[in-house]
Amino acid sequence: MATVDLQGIDIRVDADNGQILLYFSIIDTAASPPVLVNSGTATLRLFKVTQRPASGRFRIFNWSAGTFDDPADATGANYSTTATHHNAGTSVTQPSGIWVVPITSLDDFDVGAQYIATVNHSTIGEIDPRWFQFDGLPETTKPEEGAFAVTVNLKCGLAAAPEQLCIIRDNDELNFRAGGYTDSDGNFECQLDAGTYKVRFGPSLAYSFENPYTMVVTAAGTKAFTCTAKVQPLRGLTYGRMKGMLQSAFAEYRQTTAGPKYITEWMIEDWVRQGHYRLDARMRWTRAQEDKTTTAETASYEYTVGDLQEITEVHYITSAGEVTLLTRNDPSDRLKWLESGVSGTPTHWCAWDGAIWLTPTPNTTGDTIRLFGVGLPAPLDSDSDIPDLPAQFHDVIVNYAMAMAWRHVGKPDLEEAVLQAVERRMNEARWEPLNERGDSRDMPRTTML
Repeated sequence: MATVDLQGIDIRVDADNGQILLYFSIIDTAASPPVLVNSGTATLRLFKVTQRPASGRFRIFNWSAGTFDDPADATGANYSTTATHHNAGTSVTQPSGIWVVPITSLDDFDVGAQYIATVNHSTIGEIDPRWFQFDGLPETTKPEEGAFAVTVNLKCGLAAAPEQLCIIRDNDELNFRAGGYTDSDGNFECQLDAGTYKVRFGPSLAYSFENPYTMVVTAAGTKAFTCTAKVQPLRGLTYGRMKGMLQSAFAEYRQTTAGPKYITEWMIEDWVRQGHYRLDARMRWTRAQEDKTTTAETASYEYTVGDLQEITEVHYITSAGEVTLLTRNDPSDRLKWLESGVSGTPTHWCAWDGAIWLTPTPNTTGDTIRLFGVGLPAPLDSDSDIPDLPAQFHDVIVNYAMAMAWRHVGKPDLEEAVLQAVERRMNEARWEPLNERGDSRDMPRTTML
């Protein structure tokens, strides 16, 4: 089941509009890499902790009437509301994973009373509830528009930083002056008088800011600000980390005295790489593609066997852009195809001895044969390299290398135990839906490691 990161609800008071804003962020960390959740339905319920009825159960908020009702009477659809993703209805292409629910009916909210907000997402499930206290709305009013049109421009390097919250206050940060989100060009436009202001951006999942920024306004114009992209943590084990795990586990066999059970650095490197290749092949994870160009009256075309371990699908693309998915035939029929002498637009294919064979034989030069299949993974060379396999299976690479090490030092019982653990994990991989590739060339996995 998918998990949720950055759980919780952030409460903000919008005094100018007389409302409470409940913000919450959802990240699906079960995906690889993690993804911001911007679709589906998020439903929010609100409970009043204090002033409970005689039953002792929390009162629940009626979104239609704006009241907290006894849960015994709380039936129907009025006791939950649907949150809105804050990019909804806009052309913004960068998702934020931020959802918002405004509460405009505050008559039944008591200053000092405590409340619990809960959220359920249609795909992710329940988000941890958030307990908060209502302290009333501060008595502020919307500031009057200033004399100068000011554009706040936010960039990360040379690129715009869109959909970032921008708040502008007086220099002492006691009074709010303007606020909103940057557009697709990283701009937020406002009207300000001459003076010195403090600018704050965020919070953001994608960027880091040096808040607060100082902005001096003397005339209309653009004020430029910069931020830094957040570096996402690496997911999974690096090649160097995997080698280090083997070095620590077999430290006693890595002493300076050589012998039949002595484990060298190159042995550890070789075992880790073997485990990487075998696991990738077992999961049939790495995909490869190769294009060949037709020659009229030529039926066979050699492909790069090292890159394409197995061809699983072939497309024939004419110079006019028409695409035909070819049907696989038995290789034993290739001679019969050649003897038939039929030429035209191919409809079938087979692979034999490092070549792709087509029938009918292409009668056109310059069309494209696009081959899809199982490829070889990128080699682990640098200590910072990370296998492209799902992170939850990187430890299986280490386990396989460990089994090879136990074989080398003459411990067949330990070797067998580790290999059985590897096999169990591979059986899990066959049924784990998160490990299925999302393209049209998915293939059933093999059963041999």
